[in-house]
Amino acid sequence: MSYLDNDTIGACFERFKRHDLMRDKVECVFGELVGQQASAKPLVRWEPTREAFSLCNRRAFAEQPRGSESVNQLSAVHSKHVRGAGQSLYLYAKDVDATEILLARVVITLEKIFLAEKNCRLLNGDWLLSGKHTSSAERYRLDIEIALPVLRIEPAAAAESAPLTEVPVTP
Repeated sequence: MSYLDNDTIGACFERFKRHDLMRDKVECVFGELVGQQASAKPLVRWEPTREAFSLCNRRAFAEQPRGSESVNQLSAVHSKHVRGAGQSLYLYAKDVDATEILLARVVITLEKIFLAEKNCRLLNGDWLLSGKHTSSAERYRLDIEIALPVLRIEPAAAAESAPLTEVPVTP
């Protein structure tokens, strides 16, 4: 299981958008681009694409924050499926060199946010140059897949309610 437990694509996008390499330097939008948005800053647009589901056979326990009785409580976290959420990231910049700089910034940001390759896989990329499109900006499409576990969380009994077995200690 990843640290992305219970995350959504929207939460992943917000974390990407707020990262130091993106914030105030790159405009980030989610979903369909409305009109030809001209921007002085480079632009990254996330667009959901195809998703795939796979089975996982891991079971883990997570320690939850202490309750009002100051007893640590454990929750059984079950994950039978992993959702491979496909995303196309469209990168817009003024020219090819600026697009390559933006691409490097995006890849580094994804590595820093998702930490491990199994959490976010870079699939492929395509140049969508301005000569072939109505936009004057150069574009690049980077396809990624984010692994999001589908979780079922079951609270375990508090420690004091569990049956205890006393073992006598002899000196």
